[in-house]
Amino acid sequence: MSRIRQLVIAAKDFENACQEIADVLHTTVVHQDPSLADLGLQNALLPVNDCFIEVVSPIQEHTTAGRYLDRYGTTSHPGQDCSGYMIEMQVSDVAQVERVWTERGKRIILRPGRSADGRPIAYERDGNVHIPGLSGLHWHPKDIGVIMETAEHHPPEAWLYAGESWMSESRHRAVGLGFAAVEVAVDDPASMASEWSSGLQRPLSATGCGIVLADGAEVRFRRRRNSREDGLVGMDIWAAHDGHVGRVFDLCGVAVRLVQHTGGKLQSAL
Repeated sequence: MSRIRQLVIAAKDFENACQEIADVLHTTVVHQDPSLADLGLQNALLPVNDCFIEVVSPIQEHTTAGRYLDRYGTTSHPGQDCSGYMIEMQVSDVAQVERVWTERGKRIILRPGRSADGRPIAYERDGNVHIPGLSGLHWHPKDIGVIMETAEHHPPEAWLYAGESWMSESRHRAVGLGFAAVEVAVDDPASMASEWSSGLQRPLSATGCGIVLADGAEVRFRRRRNSREDGLVGMDIWAAHDGHVGRVFDLCGVAVRLVQHTGGKLQSAL
Protein backbone atom coordinates (compact mmCIF):
# COMPACT_ATOMS: atom_id res chain seq x y z
CA MET A 1 0.00 0.00 0.00
CA SER A 2 1.23 3.48 -0.93
CA ARG A 3 -0.99 6.47 -0.32
CA ILE A 4 -0.66 10.26 -0.53
CA ARG A 5 -1.45 11.07 3.09
CA GLN A 6 -0.01 14.54 3.63
CA LEU A 7 1.14 17.43 1.44
CA VAL A 8 3.31 20.19 2.85
CA ILE A 9 3.26 23.86 1.93
CA ALA A 10 6.05 26.20 3.01
CA ALA A 11 5.03 29.77 3.78
CA LYS A 12 6.71 32.88 5.13
CA ASP A 13 3.41 34.22 6.51
CA PHE A 14 2.26 31.33 8.69
CA GLU A 15 -1.06 32.74 9.86
CA ASN A 16 -2.09 33.92 6.41
CA ALA A 17 -1.36 30.52 4.81
CA CYS A 18 -3.25 28.60 7.49
CA GLN A 19 -6.23 30.93 7.17
CA GLU A 20 -6.28 30.69 3.38
CA ILE A 21 -6.32 26.88 3.45
CA ALA A 22 -8.95 26.82 6.20
CA ASP A 23 -11.24 29.23 4.33
CA VAL A 24 -10.95 27.61 0.91
CA LEU A 25 -11.22 23.97 1.99
CA HIS A 26 -13.55 24.49 4.98
CA THR A 27 -11.11 22.90 7.38
CA THR A 28 -9.28 23.94 10.53
CA VAL A 29 -5.95 23.55 12.31
CA VAL A 30 -6.05 20.33 14.34
CA HIS A 31 -2.44 19.93 15.43
CA GLN A 32 0.87 21.74 15.85
CA ASP A 33 4.17 20.06 16.69
CA PRO A 34 6.31 22.06 19.14
CA SER A 35 9.33 19.82 18.50
CA LEU A 36 9.79 21.46 15.08
CA ALA A 37 11.03 24.56 16.86
CA ASP A 38 14.32 22.69 17.25
CA LEU A 39 14.59 22.84 13.44
CA GLY A 40 13.71 26.53 13.34
CA LEU A 41 10.15 25.90 12.13
CA GLN A 42 6.55 26.16 13.21
CA ASN A 43 3.82 24.03 11.67
CA ALA A 44 0.10 23.35 11.53
CA LEU A 45 -1.89 20.45 10.12
CA LEU A 46 -5.31 20.88 8.53
CA PRO A 47 -7.34 17.78 7.58
CA VAL A 48 -8.73 17.00 4.15
CA ASN A 49 -10.94 14.15 5.36
CA ASP A 50 -8.34 11.69 6.76
CA CYS A 51 -5.47 13.27 4.79
CA PHE A 52 -3.67 16.49 5.67
CA ILE A 53 -2.19 19.70 4.38
CA GLU A 54 0.67 20.86 6.57
CA VAL A 55 1.96 24.42 6.66
CA VAL A 56 5.57 24.93 7.72
CA SER A 57 7.13 28.35 8.29
CA PRO A 58 10.63 29.42 9.32
CA ILE A 59 10.89 31.07 12.73
CA GLN A 60 14.63 31.64 12.46
CA GLU A 61 17.17 32.26 9.72
CA HIS A 62 19.08 29.65 7.72
CA THR A 63 16.44 26.92 7.65
CA THR A 64 16.00 24.55 4.72
CA ALA A 65 12.39 25.71 4.29
CA GLY A 66 13.47 29.35 4.33
CA ARG A 67 16.10 28.80 1.65
CA TYR A 68 13.55 26.89 -0.43
CA LEU A 69 11.10 29.79 -0.19
CA ASP A 70 13.78 32.28 -1.18
CA ARG A 71 14.45 30.26 -4.31
CA TYR A 72 11.00 28.98 -5.30
CA GLY A 73 8.39 30.90 -3.33
CA THR A 74 5.74 32.91 -5.16
CA THR A 75 3.53 35.73 -3.94
CA SER A 76 1.54 38.75 -5.01
CA HIS A 77 2.16 40.37 -1.61
CA PRO A 78 5.62 41.07 -0.14
CA GLY A 79 6.45 38.84 2.83
CA GLN A 80 3.81 36.22 1.98
CA ASP A 81 5.94 33.92 -0.21
CA CYS A 82 4.71 30.34 -0.27
CA SER A 83 5.33 27.18 -2.25
CA GLY A 84 4.59 23.49 -2.44
CA TYR A 85 7.30 21.83 -0.38
CA MET A 86 6.99 18.15 0.51
CA ILE A 87 5.03 14.93 -0.09
CA GLU A 88 4.32 12.46 2.72
CA MET A 89 3.58 8.97 1.40
CA GLN A 90 2.11 6.37 3.73
CA VAL A 91 3.46 2.90 2.90
CA SER A 92 2.80 -0.55 4.32
CA ASP A 93 6.44 -1.72 4.22
CA VAL A 94 8.96 1.07 4.69
CA ALA A 95 11.83 -1.42 4.96
CA GLN A 96 11.04 -2.73 1.46
CA VAL A 97 11.07 0.81 0.06
CA GLU A 98 14.42 1.37 1.75
CA ARG A 99 15.89 -1.80 0.27
CA VAL A 100 14.76 -1.03 -3.27
CA TRP A 101 15.67 2.63 -3.37
CA THR A 102 19.00 2.38 -1.57
CA GLU A 103 20.01 -0.41 -3.96
CA ARG A 104 19.24 2.05 -6.77
CA GLY A 105 21.48 4.67 -5.16
CA LYS A 106 18.80 6.82 -3.51
CA ARG A 107 20.03 8.71 -0.46
CA ILE A 108 18.26 8.92 2.91
CA ILE A 109 18.70 12.26 4.69
CA LEU A 110 16.59 11.66 7.83
CA ARG A 111 15.00 8.73 9.69
CA PRO A 112 12.16 10.09 11.85
CA GLY A 113 10.24 7.86 14.24
CA ARG A 114 7.33 8.37 16.62
CA SER A 115 6.07 6.38 19.56
CA ALA A 116 2.41 5.40 19.87
CA ASP A 117 1.70 8.66 21.74
CA GLY A 118 3.39 10.75 19.06
CA ARG A 119 6.72 11.46 20.79
CA PRO A 120 9.77 11.75 18.49
CA ILE A 121 11.97 8.66 18.90
CA ALA A 122 14.54 6.71 16.90
CA TYR A 123 13.51 5.37 13.48
CA GLU A 124 13.56 1.74 14.61
CA ARG A 125 13.92 -0.34 17.75
CA ASP A 126 16.11 -3.45 17.68
CA GLY A 127 16.03 -3.40 13.89
CA ASN A 128 12.22 -3.33 13.71
CA VAL A 129 9.74 -0.60 12.84
CA HIS A 130 7.58 0.75 15.63
CA ILE A 131 4.33 -1.14 16.23
CA PRO A 132 2.46 0.85 17.44
CA GLY A 133 4.10 4.03 16.21
CA LEU A 134 5.70 5.18 12.98
CA SER A 135 8.97 4.80 11.13
CA GLY A 136 9.78 7.19 8.29
CA LEU A 137 12.46 7.90 5.70
CA HIS A 138 13.18 11.32 4.20
CA TRP A 139 14.68 10.95 0.73
CA HIS A 140 17.10 13.31 -0.96
CA PRO A 141 15.12 15.51 -3.37
CA LYS A 142 17.85 15.43 -6.02
CA ASP A 143 17.36 11.66 -6.24
CA ILE A 144 13.56 11.50 -6.40
CA GLY A 145 12.52 14.91 -7.67
CA VAL A 146 10.87 16.33 -4.56
CA ILE A 147 11.32 16.52 -0.80
CA MET A 148 9.50 13.36 0.27
CA GLU A 149 8.99 10.99 3.17
CA THR A 150 7.83 7.40 3.08
CA ALA A 151 6.35 6.46 6.44
CA GLU A 152 4.85 3.30 7.90
CA HIS A 153 2.23 4.04 10.58
CA HIS A 154 0.70 1.60 13.05
CA PRO A 155 -2.21 1.38 13.25
CA PRO A 156 -2.41 2.37 9.55
CA GLU A 157 -5.57 4.44 9.96
CA ALA A 158 -3.71 6.69 12.39
CA TRP A 159 -1.51 9.58 11.30
CA LEU A 160 0.75 10.25 14.24
CA TYR A 161 2.11 13.52 12.83
CA ALA A 162 -1.39 14.95 13.32
CA GLY A 163 -2.11 13.83 16.88
CA GLU A 164 -5.52 12.36 17.66
CA SER A 165 -8.04 15.21 17.85
CA TRP A 166 -8.61 15.19 14.07
CA MET A 167 -10.36 11.81 14.34
CA SER A 168 -13.31 13.39 16.16
CA GLU A 169 -13.31 16.66 14.22
CA SER A 170 -16.56 17.28 12.34
CA ARG A 171 -15.98 17.53 8.58
CA HIS A 172 -19.55 17.75 7.31
CA ARG A 173 -18.74 21.05 5.51
CA ALA A 174 -15.53 19.69 4.04
CA VAL A 175 -14.70 20.56 0.44
CA GLY A 176 -12.36 17.60 -0.09
CA LEU A 177 -12.26 13.86 0.58
CA GLY A 178 -8.55 13.23 0.06
CA PHE A 179 -5.80 13.61 -2.52
CA ALA A 180 -6.53 12.35 -6.02
CA ALA A 181 -3.14 13.33 -7.44
CA VAL A 182 0.01 15.32 -6.90
CA GLU A 183 1.96 17.00 -9.68
CA VAL A 184 5.74 17.24 -9.44
CA ALA A 185 7.94 19.41 -11.68
CA VAL A 186 11.23 17.69 -12.63
CA ASP A 187 13.82 17.59 -15.40
CA ASP A 188 12.97 14.12 -16.75
CA PRO A 189 9.36 13.05 -16.02
CA ALA A 190 9.53 9.56 -17.55
CA SER A 191 12.75 8.64 -15.76
CA MET A 192 11.46 9.89 -12.41
CA ALA A 193 8.18 8.01 -12.83
CA SER A 194 10.15 4.83 -13.46
CA GLU A 195 12.13 5.34 -10.25
CA TRP A 196 8.97 5.84 -8.19
CA SER A 197 7.34 2.83 -9.83
CA SER A 198 10.27 0.68 -8.72
CA GLY A 199 10.55 2.11 -5.22
CA LEU A 200 6.85 2.04 -4.35
CA GLN A 201 6.04 -1.08 -6.38
CA ARG A 202 3.23 0.64 -8.29
CA PRO A 203 2.42 0.57 -12.03
CA LEU A 204 3.18 3.42 -14.38
CA SER A 205 0.29 5.56 -15.56
CA ALA A 206 -0.89 5.44 -19.17
CA THR A 207 1.34 8.40 -20.08
CA GLY A 208 4.45 6.76 -18.62
CA CYS A 209 5.09 9.96 -16.65
CA GLY A 210 3.43 8.99 -13.40
CA ILE A 211 2.39 6.12 -11.14
CA VAL A 212 -1.04 4.88 -10.08
CA LEU A 213 -1.63 4.12 -6.42
CA ALA A 214 -3.92 1.46 -4.98
CA ASP A 215 -6.69 3.94 -4.14
CA GLY A 216 -6.70 5.29 -7.70
CA ALA A 217 -4.68 8.40 -6.89
CA GLU A 218 -1.69 9.31 -9.05
CA VAL A 219 1.71 10.87 -8.69
CA ARG A 220 2.33 12.78 -11.94
CA PHE A 221 5.59 14.22 -13.19
CA ARG A 222 6.01 17.00 -15.73
CA ARG A 223 8.86 19.16 -16.96
CA ARG A 224 9.69 22.39 -15.20
CA ARG A 225 8.29 25.38 -17.07
CA ASN A 226 10.68 27.92 -15.57
CA SER A 227 13.49 28.23 -13.05
CA ARG A 228 11.07 29.08 -10.23
CA GLU A 229 9.33 25.70 -10.43
CA ASP A 230 10.49 22.75 -8.38
CA GLY A 231 8.99 19.68 -6.77
CA LEU A 232 5.37 19.86 -5.60
CA VAL A 233 3.51 22.24 -7.91
CA GLY A 234 -0.04 20.85 -8.04
CA MET A 235 -2.63 18.69 -6.32
CA ASP A 236 -5.97 17.22 -7.28
CA ILE A 237 -8.48 16.81 -4.44
CA TRP A 238 -11.47 14.49 -4.57
CA ALA A 239 -14.49 16.76 -4.20
CA ALA A 240 -16.86 16.05 -1.32
CA HIS A 241 -19.83 17.37 -3.29
CA ASP A 242 -20.66 17.36 -7.01
CA GLY A 243 -21.07 21.13 -6.96
CA HIS A 244 -17.36 21.53 -6.24
CA VAL A 245 -16.17 19.38 -9.14
CA GLY A 246 -14.25 21.35 -11.74
CA ARG A 247 -13.07 24.17 -9.51
CA VAL A 248 -9.49 25.24 -10.26
CA PHE A 249 -7.56 27.67 -8.07
CA ASP A 250 -4.19 28.56 -6.57
CA LEU A 251 -3.68 27.63 -2.94
CA CYS A 252 -0.53 29.04 -1.36
CA GLY A 253 1.48 28.68 -4.56
CA VAL A 254 0.10 25.26 -5.50
CA ALA A 255 -2.31 24.67 -8.40
CA VAL A 256 -5.41 22.85 -7.12
CA ARG A 257 -8.21 21.05 -8.99
CA LEU A 258 -11.32 19.56 -7.40
CA VAL A 259 -12.18 16.33 -9.20
CA GLN A 260 -14.83 13.64 -9.14
CA HIS A 261 -13.93 10.44 -7.35
CA THR A 262 -14.24 7.55 -9.80
CA GLY A 263 -13.24 4.46 -7.83
CA GLY A 264 -11.35 2.94 -4.95
CA LYS A 265 -12.16 3.13 -1.26
CA LEU A 266 -12.44 6.43 0.56
CA GLN A 267 -12.90 7.19 4.21
CA SER A 268 -16.24 9.01 4.49
CA ALA A 269 -16.39 12.50 5.93
CA LEU A 270 -17.74 12.65 9.46
